Formats: sequence, structure tokens, C-alpha cells
Amino acid sequence: MGIAIEAKELSKVFPPDIIAVNRISFAIKEGEIFSFLGPNGAGKTTTVRLLTTLLRPTSGFATVYGYDILKNPQELRKNMGVLTDRPNLYLRLSARKNLTFFAKMYGLTHEEATRRINELAKQFDLLKRLDSPAGSYSKGMKQKLGILRAMVHSPPIMFLDEPTAGLDPLAQSSVRETIEMVAADLDTTIFLTTHNLPEAEKLSTKIGVIDKGILLTIGSTYELQSKVSKVSKLVITCKNKVSEYQKLTSKIDGVISTHILNNGSSIEFELDNMNITTPTIVKTLVDSGASILEVRPVKKSLEDVYKHIMDSSNGVLNHDAA
Repeated sequence: MGIAIEAKELSKVFPPDIIAVNRISFAIKEGEIFSFLGPNGAGKTTTVRLLTTLLRPTSGFATVYGYDILKNPQELRKNMGVLTDRPNLYLRLSARKNLTFFAKMYGLTHEEATRRINELAKQFDLLKRLDSPAGSYSKGMKQKLGILRAMVHSPPIMFLDEPTAGLDPLAQSSVRETIEMVAADLDTTIFLTTHNLPEAEKLSTKIGVIDKGILLTIGSTYELQSKVSKVSKLVITCKNKVSEYQKLTSKIDGVISTHILNNGSSIEFELDNMNITTPTIVKTLVDSGASILEVRPVKKSLEDVYKHIMDSSNGVLNHDAA
């Protein structure tokens, strides 16, 4: 698997001295769904504009599918799809005419465009509405159509800026499914900016967190969870004698702390190494006659990880970002 995006010391400074992106470096592999997280003004959209050649970097460089953003901008634009926070559709035209227009803009012949549009409409369940005006679509359907518009020329990489912002839960789910289909079925690399943490956790193979122009961390959800805390949590539910079993297991090596949860039938353990200590805890309980109903590792959510990362950076970063 090759590298789809590589940035090295990429920076953007707006006059007079507003540092929007501050010497960020990262690499995204082909076929990954990468989510870029951060508060408003963190530098997410500026980074996307740099990578999609809409802005020139102040310093540093980047390549997207081997195309240098400064040396090969025209070739790069032919090989990427972009969806901004608005789908930018011609609302009086039908969905078919919208897609045909953009397909031809990317160099497809009329026959190629027709074939491609029919394929996409069938795959993404838009055939019945393909000849309806785009203005008659719901907001969620417009976003979906915007994604198809960005992929009509079969680009190897797509940049999606807040694709589910402002959508109701059903529309968000539909757009997420579309993104998953694009990535899985068409082997497309996705660069996604979002404020929706559950969405990022569900979709992403890799996540980056940026604040005030500085890339704070990057990795899979598991890698980010591991960076935040080395302590693991485990919940074991027993049929009875929970207090007795808590006292018994609290003395086991590797158990940092224990406490009984609100339901009164579960013990939550903090462990220094789940893989080593869990079998010992379970064996101790079984040998003591415990009737174990559930053994459940507790993973930190991406929301927990994100909050920890942002709290850790608070007060350390003190320059402006846009």
C-alpha cells in the first residue's frame, strides 16, 4: 500500500502574522479514511485548501498521489474529488445534468459520463430521483449528490469538508454509508474534516488532531487511546457476592483499583496490563465459586481521547490560527 498524501513542514501564514498551519508533517496511506479533528479555527480547512491547491503554502511542501501541490497542481486537480461544506450544485438542473456537467469538466466523453452516472446512481440508490431538479432534494440528498459529483471522474482520493454538518441523524447515517461505500468498494482514499467524533470513530482508519495550526497527534483510534492512558479498565459482572469478590480480587498483582458500579452486580477494575491480569482475575473468581455473567473491557471513546488531548494542549499553544 503506497502513500496517498505526504506533508512535510507544511505551513501557512496569513498577513500580518496569523499562523493558520504550523509546520505540520504526516503521511496517509492509499485506501485509508483519515479524519482531521479540531475546534473551529484550528487549521483543518486551511490544510485542506493547501492540499487541494486552493492556497499556496508559506513554507514546506506536500504531495498527493505523487503530485507536488506546487509543481503539478493541474494534474493533481484531475485526480482528486473535493466536497466543501456546501455541495455547490446547480439547483435548477436535474441531478443527471449536474453530474454530466462536472463529468465533462473532468474530460469524460458524453458516453463515458452517461455510463459512469448510471453506475453511480444505481450503486448509491439515486436512480429514481436522477432526473429530478437538485433543488428538490433534501439537504442529506444534496450532500450525497455532492459526494457523487466529486467522484464522478473516479478520482483515487477525495477531500470531504464537514460532509454531515447540519444534517439530521437519518441524513447523517445515509452520508456516512455513502462514504464507507466509496472507500470500500471503490478503493478511494478519503480525507475527512469533521466535528462529529462518533462519526470519525466509526469511519476512520486514522485520525489527526490539530489545534491552533499545530498537529497534536496522529494515529488509529487504538493508538490514540494507548497514548492517552496506559491504564486499562475491565468490568466483570457476577451473579452474587459482588462485595466479597471485590475484596478478593483487589489484592491481585496488577490491579490498581476496584469499585462496584451503580448496578451493584459489577466490579470495575483499573489494570496496568489487561492481557496479563485479566486471566488471573477470572481464574481467581472461578476458583472462588463465582458465577460470572460478563467480562467486558472498557475502551476510552474517541470523545474521551479528544478531550484529553485538547486539555493537555491548553495553555501550551498561544499563537493565533485561522
